Amino acid sequence: MRSLYILTVVIFLLIPYLSLADETELSYDDGNPYIPNYHLESGDAWAVRFTPPFTPGYIKEAKIYIKSATDELHSCFIAIYNDFEGYPNEELWVKKFDNYTNDYWNFYNIDYFPWEQSEDFYIVYIQAGYYPDCDGVYCDPDMFEPRSYKRVDGVWSLFSTEDKGDLLIRCIYSDNNAILNSSIGVIRCLYK
Repeated sequence: MRSLYILTVVIFLLIPYLSLADETELSYDDGNPYIPNYHLESGDAWAVRFTPPFTPGYIKEAKIYIKSATDELHSCFIAIYNDFEGYPNEELWVKKFDNYTNDYWNFYNIDYFPWEQSEDFYIVYIQAGYYPDCDGVYCDPDMFEPRSYKRVDGVWSLFSTEDKGDLLIRCIYSDNNAILNSSIGVIRCLYK
């Protein structure tokens, strides 16, 4: 009975810390998918520059509105780049994903990548196939913020008004690292 009481007290004291992280969705688009954009070559990329609302923080997820150029979905790479003079600079993190929803938002788990700097960062969508065996990224109809970029043949440039609008690439940013469910199991084991 005493161990149950101790476990109850410990869990009660940890409740404020066990709550989910406070999350912010960062976006610079109007949310209206207008035209999907594709590159001809595998390895070319789309990116959006994000300004962290606070630091330190965690980049939790990328949220990207994609469309397949064929009837089936394909894979892609999602990366985080740092900023140098207003352009993506160095790849800090990258992971391959399979797209799962066509003509809609896809979420890509970035595993709480820590962001300590006050400088901007980029969420980068890297096309994994050659057109048309690839998935593209939508843009909206109007230019809102000059924060969208494209990389063709290794060269970054702004995704300009001729390209139609802002890319629908968003970031889920968190103020702290949520405790995983497995941690609660460890707490239970310690206080049996």
